[in-house]
Amino acid sequence: MRPQVTNGIDKNTMSIPESRGSVLPSPESKELQDYKPKNKIRFITSTALFDGHDASINIMRRLLQARGAEVIHLGHNRSAQEIVDAALQEDAQGI
Repeated sequence: MRPQVTNGIDKNTMSIPESRGSVLPSPESKELQDYKPKNKIRFITSTALFDGHDASINIMRRLLQARGAEVIHLGHNRSAQEIVDAALQEDAQGI
């Protein structure tokens, strides 16, 4: 007899231990999924050189913006002091 397979899962070997409880989301997890911050989170980004990291900063910037964060990009060749000063001036939560 062939085992019944659905979406790549062998139903004869798949089991969920009773001690783990329900697999359904709890009301608390639903509340966390629906959470929207009242104020935008603000990030400061910058890169030292055009060495490939500038591409990853642009990707991260777009991901953060897509989730509702405000991103202030200082550009290239900024000193650590310039970045810290900008973060303090802009009241940023992350660098």
